[in-house]
Amino acid sequence: MIQIIQNTANDVFSPVSINLLNGQIRVLCMRVARIGKDKRKTQDDNYTELKLCINDHRNIISLFDIIKPTISQTVLVQLIITGAVLCLTVFSYLKFNHDSIGQLIMTVIDMLTILSVSFPVCYFGNSLLEESDRLTTAIYNCNWMDQTLKFQKTLIIFMQRSQIENILNAGGLVRINLQTFIAILRFSFSMFTVLTQMSGGIVSTN
Repeated sequence: MIQIIQNTANDVFSPVSINLLNGQIRVLCMRVARIGKDKRKTQDDNYTELKLCINDHRNIISLFDIIKPTISQTVLVQLIITGAVLCLTVFSYLKFNHDSIGQLIMTVIDMLTILSVSFPVCYFGNSLLEESDRLTTAIYNCNWMDQTLKFQKTLIIFMQRSQIENILNAGGLVRINLQTFIAILRFSFSMFTVLTQMSGGIVSTN
């Protein structure tokens, strides 16, 4: 039980951290899109709200820079282990325990458990890119037409900064997104094919 709790805490750190960033960006999008649409607020109030949003966006980027190195290294190891263990699990079942229904059920459960380790972090990493893209659209959707020239110039700078992608890479090699998760499945299948061919060759030689 202690090992399970420890493994769970280690595995959920990356997806929870990325999802936290997603939530912060989503809330920021809602705030930015409402700027200038409240007729009770003056242009100075709207400019002040814009500066607060820019400051919050800067804090989100700082948080992203803090967690990025930790997530980058751990997720790379996580993805490699997922591909290898998934391959060996299927190979072990087909080679040694394929006549047991109980073992089949345990193998399926084991595979789902293995996939549940890498899928959330890839899913939320993909969502982070989508939320970042929505921020630029939200900035444009605010009522910038009726604001001061100073507001509009600041908004342009904010929009340009929001267009810089917040990319999470696993070990600096691959992006953490759903495409990478699919690539891991393909990698696992390729390993399984190689192991099957090698095993068949050894059996035929003997």
